[in-house]
Order: sequence, then C-alpha cells, then structure tokens
Amino acid sequence: MTPIDLVDDLVKFITNVVREYDLATKVEGISKTPSVYAGYLPPEDDDREEEQGEEQKENLTPNDYPFVIVYFLTETTPAEKDGGDVTNIRLLVGTYSEDDQNGWRDPLNIATRIKIELKKRKIIGPYSLTDNIQIELFEEQLRPFWHAIIDLSFYIPQVQPEIDWGEGIG
Repeated sequence: MTPIDLVDDLVKFITNVVREYDLATKVEGISKTPSVYAGYLPPEDDDREEEQGEEQKENLTPNDYPFVIVYFLTETTPAEKDGGDVTNIRLLVGTYSEDDQNGWRDPLNIATRIKIELKKRKIIGPYSLTDNIQIELFEEQLRPFWHAIIDLSFYIPQVQPEIDWGEGIG
C-alpha cells in the first residue's frame, strides 16, 4: 500500500479506460490506442535509430503518441490526527494531430473520460479518490503534439502504530 502500488493500479485502470480509443500517430494512415506508462516514457533505442538512419524516424516506436503517463508528485501527512495521508498523482496525456484548429480536443477528450471513470469508481485498490481533480491543457502546444494534464489526489491507508504492551511492565 505505497504510492508505487497506486501508480501501478492506475496504469491498469487507465489502460482499460482508453482501450477503445483509436487515435492518429505520426505515421500517416496508422492509428493506435494510447499506451499507458508508469513514471516516464520508456527510452528510445538510440543505437537502432543510428543503424536504420532517417527511415526509422518515420516508423512508430512503442512510446510514440498517443500516450498517458502516470507519475507520482507528492505525499503529505496532514497535521490533524484524524487525517490520512494524501498522495498526489499527475497524468500526462499526449496525442498527435496535424489539425491546428481541433488537435486540442483529443487530449481533453481522453482526460475527461479518465476523470469520469475515476469519479464513477472512486476506489482504486485500497486508495480512495479525493474530490480534487484538475484538468489542464497546456497554453502553448508543441503542434502537432498536443498535451493535457490531470492532477489527482488519493487518500492512502493509514499506518497504524505498533504498540508492544508487554514492554516496560514488570
């Protein structure tokens, strides 16, 4: 029951949520379901790119757009005794569209779908979603790549102190 477990559980949950999307990629005529990753995009194989030259850059790699990255931001323990720990998670949604007027719609659509499904479920493993959900589109987009972020907060189960009642009695 750690933030790492929460990230892993969210990857599984979001993979299921986005499985029906079929979005554009940088390769004309090819679309795919968004890949979902924990932490960061996997590194590209630089050696393979050098061996295959410029032609490789036109082919898809597993971490190409569209994608959703789930990563840990912070964990806080509120000062009040009754409050549980809160873990803050950020989702980065990345899509590809050459449509300068409407490209922003894909990441916002995915972000909204994830939010709706999270609000329906509220509980992911032993973690419960707080009411703090924020979706934001980047003001400056790196067209034709479009991005949105979703900030989420979850209550995580409290650690109970271990008390050895036998110690000190005697």
